[in-house]
Amino acid sequence: MKSLGYNLKDCLGGRRILPVALLVGGRKTLVVGAGKIASRKIKLLLEAGAILSVVAPEASEEVKELACNGKLVWYERNFNDSDISDQILVHAATSSRRVNSSVLAACRSKGVLCNIVDKGWHMGDFIAPATFEWKGLTISISSGGRSCRRSRMLKELLKSHLESLESLELLIIGTDHRRLSLAERSKLHHSRHEMENIAERLSLASGIAEFFILETCNRIELVAMSNSGKAMQNFLIESMGMQSLSGDSRYVLKGFDAFLHLVHTLSGLNSQSPGETEIVSQIKDAIDRAQKIGHSGSVLRDCIDKALNASKFARKEARPSFQNGRGIASSCIARLEKIYGRLGSRRVLLVGYGQLGKIIATKLISLKARTSIIPSSERPAGVNEPLISFHPLSDFKNLIHSHDVLILAMRNDKSGYFLTKNDFHGHIPRKPFAIADLCFPPSADPEITDLSKHISLINLDDLKAGDRQSESPNQVYPDLLGKILIKSKELYARFEKNIEAWD
Repeated sequence: MKSLGYNLKDCLGGRRILPVALLVGGRKTLVVGAGKIASRKIKLLLEAGAILSVVAPEASEEVKELACNGKLVWYERNFNDSDISDQILVHAATSSRRVNSSVLAACRSKGVLCNIVDKGWHMGDFIAPATFEWKGLTISISSGGRSCRRSRMLKELLKSHLESLESLELLIIGTDHRRLSLAERSKLHHSRHEMENIAERLSLASGIAEFFILETCNRIELVAMSNSGKAMQNFLIESMGMQSLSGDSRYVLKGFDAFLHLVHTLSGLNSQSPGETEIVSQIKDAIDRAQKIGHSGSVLRDCIDKALNASKFARKEARPSFQNGRGIASSCIARLEKIYGRLGSRRVLLVGYGQLGKIIATKLISLKARTSIIPSSERPAGVNEPLISFHPLSDFKNLIHSHDVLILAMRNDKSGYFLTKNDFHGHIPRKPFAIADLCFPPSADPEITDLSKHISLINLDDLKAGDRQSESPNQVYPDLLGKILIKSKELYARFEKNIEAWD
């Protein structure tokens, strides 16, 4: 074997391979041997359209039947070197290592590619991967000869997973401010670590192609392209921690109903303040994060793009109705101005300088309010605004006593409250002091208001009070919803065609 130019020690460790797909249709190929293993090679070659010859003194009933039906030519004899002539590739698939070696030697002399099926596989020119067909695709898995058992196992697992995706459908499972109060939604909040664990569990589950998780102060949703059967629905509900919710407290939407829900959400129709735009960036950020780590891909991206298209149409049509629509930041400022009047003469302490914090800071600057900011991470660079000053978290207790307003706008991943009675120890407010807790879950202990009649605590549910969204969108915007429905059906039909193309 060394004369063939290979080092046996190197070969036994497995080799790096070059994956190829051979076009053998209408071309001559040869299988030496006609037993169980050879029959598998024969089947694959015939499926690929090869002109097949088989050389073996004996053959299985399956091979005999194929020969009788004219599918192949069976030479009922031992192998001769001349059998290699005009062949583009050969499988040496007998039970004799001596015969397989002689077949390989003959192929070497003629420059014909040869595969060996016994323990001398590493001496051959190519190996046959574990392969299966799915929706017009040929999917192959190879360990480079190191572990055929592992390749077969992965093939079966992947095949099972792909088959579970036959009924792929858009699916949304979630709840929002219209179904649960802030306190009830807070119980469903997931920390970053918990979110990572949920995502890992979903990514390993069979039947889920793509997904992303959306968690805002108003809603908690799982958006997925997956099998939508009852068992899958129950699995996803349990994974999101919503199994204890009644049917009225959560929603499970499929297909077009799920798509229309996305359109309504992106349009601001499902928001506390109809027409607010913050939800758009929140959904974009959620799918961007999921795509970055491989949990979402081109299918859901296309779905969101088309839902965005429909939502832009909706916002354009609803512009007169949405002119008073405002997001959380605007609602917060409006509520504070009801307490203080103009905020320009007030000192504001803002904790958190993420997306929401930056919007609030911009509005406070426009109102000429002096604002101290405690960012969640390092002090941002390049911010030069005379009305703004940045401080470390360690300054919080000292700063709270020298300001009129406290706005909490950071992500709260900690158990318990960020702001408690202890933070006011020895400095009980003697004049109006407003706390706007915009965190989800809440960061301010409600018992703080027991310290003084001058303390006002505003949370997300307070901002919702009196909002028009307490009514159903069907009651408020009946004509608009009809137009959105028509546009959404048109775009969903395009989305379905794209799914068929991907299939």
